[in-house]
Amino acid sequence: QYQRQGRDEGKFYTYDQIREVIAYAKERGIMVIPEIDMPGHSQYFNKTFGFGMASPEGMKVLEDCLHEFMQEIPVEDCPYIHIGSDEVYIADPKGFMTFCEGIVKADGRIPLAWYPGLPSSEETISQVWSEAGRMSIGESFAGPYLDSYMGYLNLGNPLINTSNFFLHQLCSVEEYDDKALGGILCL
Repeated sequence: QYQRQGRDEGKFYTYDQIREVIAYAKERGIMVIPEIDMPGHSQYFNKTFGFGMASPEGMKVLEDCLHEFMQEIPVEDCPYIHIGSDEVYIADPKGFMTFCEGIVKADGRIPLAWYPGLPSSEETISQVWSEAGRMSIGESFAGPYLDSYMGYLNLGNPLINTSNFFLHQLCSVEEYDDKALGGILCL
């Protein structure tokens, strides 16, 4: 419905290609969690529409985008949707996150958001990211969380990454609680 301008102009996945990726991953026991990054990393959005994602007009575009995605990709194939929320400042972060989380939850899906990032509800899964490589002692989360401290598989030295990924622990075994859902390797 909306024409995109800016980074990777003219490059996009069709819904058929997205379904193909999800099916391919599912056959291999991998779950695809798409991220519709809101409101950070959105220079193309601002340039294309002339307003930010957190504006009333921008939130309407996001609502349409999320509804379209969720209509095209069934909840059975994609029960989680990542809503981003990192590396950005907006005037009403709590209101914006409540809006985004509400749309995802109303469709029977579970939202994920970056931590640190805009404040999310306890029902939203926090994807913990830090270049420090480890949670600080005593740091805890109100809701469920995933460890993604180790970063991206496709960055850095593959030989060093292998040992880092294998030996990495978010925190000591004693510090784990029932909110720790596991880890994610990003690509």
